[in-house]
Amino acid sequence: MTVWQVVYADWEMECCGTPFSVGDEVTWTVGPHGGVGPDVPEGALCVSNHSMGGSEAEQVTAYVRSIQVMTVEFAQASGTSVYEPVPGRLRLRPVRRCPKWFSREADRTGGPDRPGHESRATGVLVELEGPGG
Repeated sequence: MTVWQVVYADWEMECCGTPFSVGDEVTWTVGPHGGVGPDVPEGALCVSNHSMGGSEAEQVTAYVRSIQVMTVEFAQASGTSVYEPVPGRLRLRPVRRCPKWFSREADRTGGPDRPGHESRATGVLVELEGPGG
């Protein structure tokens, strides 16, 4: 059996994804992750519903072993209105079912001691198990 870690980005799910649960069999097109955050496990793949995986994309059929909502902390870049992910500040929350919609409201975690910081859900980290190797 092969085990994969796969990131399913919030926008991919909200656009044209179908929610799934632990134990479900899924068939996804996956490819190398890119731009999904600094703390994504090395070697993790990303779901690509829009042919963005390029020539490295492959179709995987496997069972969902676990699902964790990824919440990333962002900090406002100095002198700009741009928020960038903060390395080392990824939080994972286990769930039994992937949400279809992710909150657009940012959790303002900064407070007076950390102005310009916010956290928001950016997708799920899924562990899949299936044949292969």
